[in-house]
Amino acid sequence: LDSLVSSVSLASSQLRTGLLLAAAVMLLLNAGSFALLATGPREALERKTDAMDEDFYLSLIREAAEGHTILGNSSFYEHRDDRSIVTFFPLIPGLLMRFFGLELPTVLLFMDVLFPFLNTLLFFIAFKGLFKNTFVAAVATLLALSAWQGGLMNIVNPKMVMTLAAAHLALFF
Repeated sequence: LDSLVSSVSLASSQLRTGLLLAAAVMLLLNAGSFALLATGPREALERKTDAMDEDFYLSLIREAAEGHTILGNSSFYEHRDDRSIVTFFPLIPGLLMRFFGLELPTVLLFMDVLFPFLNTLLFFIAFKGLFKNTFVAAVATLLALSAWQGGLMNIVNPKMVMTLAAAHLALFF
């Protein structure tokens, strides 16, 4: 019974470390967005880059918000309605907008908070299982997240797609 209690307290301590790391990374990545909240969520949206993939994902999110859940790639002439994993992810913010009546900037800010937090926590859980050392797991998590450099703040890819990889690693290890 004592070993069970000690293993539960050890697991909760490691989970607490993972949650703190995830919160720190999320706060660090979103510090600018949180500062912009004083001026309103629209300002946070306007600070996004003018990258072509963001226009593509924003159009898919708006399509999903209007109730069109079969999302394809409008830049293709043939196979434009073929599904891919990347066209699945705009459904998440789009359906949040539709069902909860949220505006696009608010949903995008929520995604900026949620997915970096989830990615960090899932990578930490995976690396903790792999390395068995909390410090090494934290460093490995930060290295895995830094491999995408600024990509964690893009609207969909790789921020949301990375969650699948992190969840797979967390279940594997």
